[in-house]
Amino acid sequence: MNTLGQHALLVDKTNASQRLVNQAQRQSVAAVEVIPAIPEFNLSDDSKDPHGSASKVTDKFEQAAADLFELGPLSLPTKADIKLFEKNFTRALDKAGVDTTIEIELRANSEGKIEVSNDHPDKDKIEAMFANDSKLQQDFIRAEIYQGFQKLHALHQQWQQKVDNGASEEAANLWLMQATKSMLSVNTGMKYQDGKIVNPSNAKQSNDPMQVIANLKANINL
Repeated sequence: MNTLGQHALLVDKTNASQRLVNQAQRQSVAAVEVIPAIPEFNLSDDSKDPHGSASKVTDKFEQAAADLFELGPLSLPTKADIKLFEKNFTRALDKAGVDTTIEIELRANSEGKIEVSNDHPDKDKIEAMFANDSKLQQDFIRAEIYQGFQKLHALHQQWQQKVDNGASEEAANLWLMQATKSMLSVNTGMKYQDGKIVNPSNAKQSNDPMQVIANLKANINL
């Protein structure tokens, strides 16, 4: 092959190589183009707006979470809650002109509203007092819970007496469970008269809620 022919062959090979490179590049570009792009999640204009409804909802959620963490520890009702309710309820009754010498039976209904369960002449007026005073409602609830502790403590004392008198623990435990279930199923509420909460007939004023809890823990396996 002459020199001109060799040169032509070399040029042809060079051009062929360049064509292969160009073809490979085009294929690479095509491959990139057919690969689906990862979808982008764009926030709506409302979400980006610091004064938009979405931002307001977020702010409320964050504030609610902050308020939750700032809540103090819950405290158990004590005898002081009975005294506080007696004081505030008597003051409210006097202000409304309600005769406190007539017994008032109070209880919370299924909707959480405080109602008068006996035939009292000022029934509507008393119920309106609670409906319009959330603080008085809370005072009643805490006082009622404390009185419930007193009743539980009285039942535990009776259980102890049965055991001390020779009853088997199995029989005493069965009685205690049935008595407790019966007590909790009946919404007896509280009775008030002459500025005082009428104590349950089977509970003493000296009963301490913490002692009630200690008694229940001691017999947790009943």
